[in-house]
Amino acid sequence: MIIFKNINYILFIIVLSMHFNVSCSDAGADPEVVIDKKTGLVWTKCSAGVNNDVDDSPECDGRVGKYSWEEALQLCKNLNLGDYNWRLPNIRELQSIVLYRFELSPMVDEASFPNAIKWHYWSSTTYARDSLTTHAYTIDFTYGNVALHQKSDDNFCFIRCVAGP
Repeated sequence: MIIFKNINYILFIIVLSMHFNVSCSDAGADPEVVIDKKTGLVWTKCSAGVNNDVDDSPECDGRVGKYSWEEALQLCKNLNLGDYNWRLPNIRELQSIVLYRFELSPMVDEASFPNAIKWHYWSSTTYARDSLTTHAYTIDFTYGNVALHQKSDDNFCFIRCVAGP
């Protein structure tokens, strides 16, 4: 019986990996962004840095910062990178770059997003159920799961900004 459950789990992962297969490429002229060919979304290649900017090193090996939810919204809104209107992604957009696979950590295409941090990244989506509007959804790129975090100033997560449709 245990083998049957494992086979179902393996089939579930295979189906997820086919459905959520990320198809990204470098933007060519702008090496600091990644374009998702499926969705048309443009992503910052690197996570937000410690100085309210995006790490601009070729392999995203600079210092990465953690931010509160409000800081994340503002950082993406004020980001000056290329000719894009940046914003904090909603939960569905952020989940679209999760790479569901058998190997763990990080659950993202490392060729497109080098040195991705294995932790929670903010989304702009507020949890609006049971009067818990003080929480927002995050994606944990260690395992690819969706979670909730308080938006308070002392609760920090990482940031990846998005632009596009």
